[in-house]
Amino acid sequence: MRKYLSPGTLVLVEWLDAFGVGGWHSAAEVREDDAQAIILTVGWVVADKDDYLVLTMQAQVGLDYVGATASIPQSCVNRVTRLGAKYRARELAE
Repeated sequence: MRKYLSPGTLVLVEWLDAFGVGGWHSAAEVREDDAQAIILTVGWVVADKDDYLVLTMQAQVGLDYVGATASIPQSCVNRVTRLGAKYRARELAE
């Protein structure tokens, strides 16, 4: 069973984003291209749901107002690293 993250926890999330290249290419080139868009996002947890993880990079104390948010599908998440209790904004978890 997965352990959910508490709101206000500061984390680093490694996740796989959709990737595309504009312009015309042969189908063979596209099949052989194994490029991936691995993204690193740092933020405070707003919500940890079964289907997605919501982070904010800016927050008012208490999480009443947030800015610069990212909603990442759980199926795209490779790894979540807690950045330590000393960085946890306890006030955000109220």
